[in-house]
Amino acid sequence: MILYGIIITLIIIAIFYLRSIENALMKGFWKADIDFCETADLDMFILYIGESDYYNTNGYLLAKNKAGIILNNPIKLFFDGFNLPLITNKEYEISIDWLGFEHNPEALPSILNMCYYPYHNKIILYKNDTTYAILYKDSVMSCSTDQPKMPAQLLESDTSSR
Repeated sequence: MILYGIIITLIIIAIFYLRSIENALMKGFWKADIDFCETADLDMFILYIGESDYYNTNGYLLAKNKAGIILNNPIKLFFDGFNLPLITNKEYEISIDWLGFEHNPEALPSILNMCYYPYHNKIILYKNDTTYAILYKDSVMSCSTDQPKMPAQLLESDTSSR
């Protein structure tokens, strides 16, 4: 009986640990590809997924079309859904808190479904039969937000090689 308790405890710890890894992988800048932007008459669409306290996440939305910037808002994302750690695609229902900013619910609803493909660095935001965004992680932009300072060893090696 004690062995079963230990095994169940280890499984629960593993699930929470793997979820924290997933949160870390989701963090960063997500950009719409050129084909999606052309279809949606956008010049760019960027979602920033920031710091998270498990399911509640700070974020930012930026979208631009030929008329100019149409979305430029800090947001809060609330993730709902349980996914097993070894599944390759993750399904969530997300709620967007616009933090008092005006938005067009037809252009981007406040409640969406999200399919996250961690092995492909891809996120799809959709509701029913309508796809609102197909986003790919921009690793270069995301990396620049992960470390505000370069480690001293890298700075030293960079200056010594000149």
